[in-house]
Amino acid sequence: MFRVRVDTMYRCIATNSVRFPPPTTSHLHCTSIHVVLCEEGGALFRQKEIRKEPKGVVLCLAPWNYPLLTASNTVFAAFLAGNSVVLKSSPISLPLAFPFQAAFEKAGAPHGAVQALATSHEVIDSVIRNGWMDHVHFTGSNVGGKSVLQSVAASSKWMGIGTELGGNDAAIVLSDVGADCTVASSVVDGGMYNGGQSCCAVERVFVEEAVHDRFVENAAAVVSQYVMGDPLSVSTTMGPLATEKQVNVVQRQVDEAVAMGAKVVVGGKRDGPFFEPTLLTNVTSEMEIMQEETFGPVLAIEKVKGCEQAIRHANDSKFGLTASIWTQDSSLADIIAKQLNVGTVYFNRCDVLDPLLPWSGRGETGVGVGLSKYSFLPLVHFKAINGLFKRE
Repeated sequence: MFRVRVDTMYRCIATNSVRFPPPTTSHLHCTSIHVVLCEEGGALFRQKEIRKEPKGVVLCLAPWNYPLLTASNTVFAAFLAGNSVVLKSSPISLPLAFPFQAAFEKAGAPHGAVQALATSHEVIDSVIRNGWMDHVHFTGSNVGGKSVLQSVAASSKWMGIGTELGGNDAAIVLSDVGADCTVASSVVDGGMYNGGQSCCAVERVFVEEAVHDRFVENAAAVVSQYVMGDPLSVSTTMGPLATEKQVNVVQRQVDEAVAMGAKVVVGGKRDGPFFEPTLLTNVTSEMEIMQEETFGPVLAIEKVKGCEQAIRHANDSKFGLTASIWTQDSSLADIIAKQLNVGTVYFNRCDVLDPLLPWSGRGETGVGVGLSKYSFLPLVHFKAINGLFKRE
């Protein structure tokens, strides 16, 4: 049927794209190849193969909040894919890049296969723009990711890029489990772990109105138990934030929310380099704390009428890293999951990684994928082998 229409299709192609070879060759030759294979059968054999080849040199720009974990996700995958790796850590955690280099050298890796780099943002910008890298992976802020993207776009050669940027992750708590103390405890832990300084920390919580007040009561009891102090002390359960700048960001977002009508249930204030574990209610989508990444120990809880409103508000974000659904109705959880515009959906858990599952985001959370077998794909070139030989 396809061959019957070749002449008609060729005339259309020739008219629109000025192609002159006859339809039995050139642009439409693929139809003849398929026919020959079918007609001659065993007279020909086809070699088809997909090869994966390393890109070359991969630049890994790691963040300060999880400098070992996030670097490992890129460094190991890039190295196992056959690439050399240049690792630059954040200035806040700068020395942690060098143990990677030492560990690979001690393990017998080729000299220079993994190299630590201590330098400024300006030098990194120059390195990328001069085309000295073949792929760049950046984990960090949305602003930082866009800066790296601009450097890649201005580079003297094409190169790949992967970015894992911010998050403003939502938890949807349904009425069948919302009154359960363990649910409140798990959601709070998902927001407060590492002082909330995690891209996949829970920041927004949407609770069905039937259980909203009970959930807030349970969550407040958990949040009130955190103990701020020396992070090296076994009695401390909430350490300081990493920078003065971040403390100021959290305070500004909380103050703005309160000025717009939010209620502070627990916390709400800074204490030197610390910020009190904080619970807010009566929040609205217009508040910055519901739109931007907070990156601090703050949970903002909003009462919703039902699933539809919860889904709509959860998707009301420029970020799309993770979301969690809290219910024992697995069918309903699956229906909700299909409508959430995020890379990972949790059922009755949050803020965890599984190395067998891909880690990716949508929107301004970035592009690319980490973890699982899929993390290797951006770090290689694909080469298709497509051969046709006569049998002897």
